[in-house]
Amino acid sequence: MTQPLRLTHATLAFALAGALLPSGLAAQKVSYDFNRAANFAGVHTYAIRPSDKMSENQLVNERITRAIAGTLAGRGMSASSEPDVYVVPSITTETRREVTSFGPGWYEPFGYGYYSSRWYGPWGWGAGSYEVRDVQYATLTIEMIDARTGSLLWRGQGVRSVDPQWKPETVDRKVWKAVTKIFKNFPPGRHDD
Repeated sequence: MTQPLRLTHATLAFALAGALLPSGLAAQKVSYDFNRAANFAGVHTYAIRPSDKMSENQLVNERITRAIAGTLAGRGMSASSEPDVYVVPSITTETRREVTSFGPGWYEPFGYGYYSSRWYGPWGWGAGSYEVRDVQYATLTIEMIDARTGSLLWRGQGVRSVDPQWKPETVDRKVWKAVTKIFKNFPPGRHDD
C-alpha cells in the first residue's frame, strides 16, 4: 500500500524552484520558417538591409553583418546591388527573472518560513538554497525578403542569454556561432552536421 504524498512548504518551494530553473542557460535556441512555394534554387545574390531594430552598439551590428555575409558566402551566395533577396537582420533584448536552485539539503527543525535564502520545514531534507537574478536575453531575427515582390521567403531566429561584460573576442565568437546556427537550415532542405 502506497503512502499518500505529503506536500510541505519545503517540498513545494523545491518543486517551484526546479520548475523555474533555466535549462541550458547559455544554449542558444533557434527556429526557422519559410515560404513553401518559394524556389530557393533561384536565390543566388543578396543585399543586407539592417532594420531600425538593431543594437545600440554599432560594433555588434557590424559583427552581425560580417557573420551573415560569411555564412551566405559559405552557402554559395554573393552580395549584389541587384539582389535576389534582401537580408534583414534585427535584434531585440529583454531581461528575464530566473531562479536557480542549489539542490536539497538537510536543515534543522526551525519551523516553516523563509530565512537567508532558504526555505525551512519542520525537519529532514528541504529545498536548499536558491538564487533569483535578472538575466539579459537577445533575440536575433534574420529575414530574407524577395527583392522583386517584397514577400517574406525565409525567417530564422536565435535566442540566447548575453552578458554585457563579455570581451570583444567573446562577442565575435558568440555572434558568429549564433548566425551560423540560425542559417543551419538555409536553404530549406539543407542539413548540416
